[in-house]
Amino acid sequence: AILQGPTERIELGLDLKPALLEKARRLNLYDRLVQHDANTPLPIPDASLQTVYCNAAYWVREIDGFLREIRRTLTRDGRAILQVKLDSLNRYTLEPHRAALGDRFLDIIGRGRRDCWPTLASRSEWERRFAAAGFHTLSATPFITQTHAYLWEVGLRPIAQLLVRMANALTAGTRAAIKRDWVDLFMQLLTPICDPAFELPAQPSEPAEIQYVLSPN
Repeated sequence: AILQGPTERIELGLDLKPALLEKARRLNLYDRLVQHDANTPLPIPDASLQTVYCNAAYWVREIDGFLREIRRTLTRDGRAILQVKLDSLNRYTLEPHRAALGDRFLDIIGRGRRDCWPTLASRSEWERRFAAAGFHTLSATPFITQTHAYLWEVGLRPIAQLLVRMANALTAGTRAAIKRDWVDLFMQLLTPICDPAFELPAQPSEPAEIQYVLSPN
C-alpha cells in the first residue's frame, strides 16, 4: 500500500513496458505516462524539458540518435542526468570460471541479461557520444564498482520468477507483512555496501557504471 503520496510531481514518464508504466501510474507521481520505444524519435516537442533523467540507456540500440533526441528536447539551460554502464562489466563476471562452474550455472545466473546491453562502451567512448550529440559534461560520478558488479552477477535474478509466483499466491496482508520484513533485512544487509566507492579489496578499479550530468552546448 502507498501510505503517503508524492509531494512533487514529474511531468512525463516514458517506458517500453506496459507493466512498468502501470506500476508508475499507481504511484501518482507522473502527470503523463507514455509507452514508447526509445530507439525511435521521442514524442516530445523541441526545447520543452528542463531535466531529463535516464538510467536505462544501455537498453537502447540506436544510442546516438537517442542522445540527440534528449538534446533536442532540452531547454538551453536544461540538464540531462544519465546513468550509463561501461564495458568493464564484461570483465566483472564469472565467465572466466566457466570450466569450473559449467554452462548451465552461467546460463541460470545470466538469464540473457547481456543481450539487453547493446551499447556498453568505455568511459572515453561514452563521452565521445555525448559530445557528438551536442552535450557538455558537467560531472561524472562513478557509483557502481567492480565489487558491486560481482555481487550483482548472482543476486536474486535466478529465482526472481519463482519469487513473483510465490508472492502472487499470497494474500495481500501476508505479502505486505513479508515485504516489510524483507525491506528491513535488506536495509541491514545492503547498507554497508551502498557507498558508491565500496570495493573489496580496497584498490582502484575501473567503475562499472557512471552517472553523468550533461548540459547542451
